[in-house]
Amino acid sequence: MTELIVDLGGTFHTNEKTSVNIDPNMKPDIVCDITCDLQKFFQLGSIDRIQCVHTLEHLFPGDYAAILKYWRKFLKPKGTLLVVVPDMDGLMRDCASNAVMIDVTLSIIYTLGHPFGTHKWGWGEKTLLQDMSKAGYVNIRKDLDYPKYWIYNFAGYEYTGAVGNYRVPNLCMIGENNE
Repeated sequence: MTELIVDLGGTFHTNEKTSVNIDPNMKPDIVCDITCDLQKFFQLGSIDRIQCVHTLEHLFPGDYAAILKYWRKFLKPKGTLLVVVPDMDGLMRDCASNAVMIDVTLSIIYTLGHPFGTHKWGWGEKTLLQDMSKAGYVNIRKDLDYPKYWIYNFAGYEYTGAVGNYRVPNLCMIGENNE
């Protein structure tokens, strides 16, 4: 039996997962709003695993726990949700220790000119854990298998003197459907 893995905010088709994105230019398998239209394409309780990689922070602020709870409705019992967002705690530590320049830190936070829009919110481990718990996920833990960093290319900012690639910490949390 094949597992149904859904990549919310995903791009392009792969045989391993079904990508869902509101932007048809990203060439997802399904084009829809991931905050309210999943029922048009998936039955409740039908998905084994949902992953949301560097997408949640681009959604409009509000009750993030409600969005996470909405997604949980589509998971099978004991199905899992993987959320990956920039680790704002780690980013602030890197900035404070001068491992990453303030210009780079602010660019990451605001993502001005980013093709997927600016970051609307940011999480540290404690706040993401709270939102996932409030949404009804259990056994929430860090996903130690996911890469700890993503590379941010600071090209186009020559005026800052900070052109280059920077390692930005990922916050990777996985939780299970409690039903």
